[in-house]
Amino acid sequence: MDAIAIKAAASIEFAGALIIACYILVAGVELLRSPNQLHRVQPTIAEGVLFALSFDVAATLLKTLALHTWMQFGTFAIVFAIRTIVKRSFRHLGSR
Repeated sequence: MDAIAIKAAASIEFAGALIIACYILVAGVELLRSPNQLHRVQPTIAEGVLFALSFDVAATLLKTLALHTWMQFGTFAIVFAIRTIVKRSFRHLGSR
């Protein structure tokens, strides 16, 4: 596997871990504000895990795909970004 792809996949996995940590931090702050509202913070944590799972899928795909040029890597990143934006937009519209 290409060294660029390995480093990029590791960076994407790290970003996913940071996303989970941020969502857990937000949920913890919400729980400190209202300790009896555990049912309100569980969806926050679940949303963070699902969002981070998208990053894990991207990292896995990046590891398995043969990306040899910056153009291929850029195309992959753009497609992943568009997918994430569309997914979050639909989720936001569905919560209304």
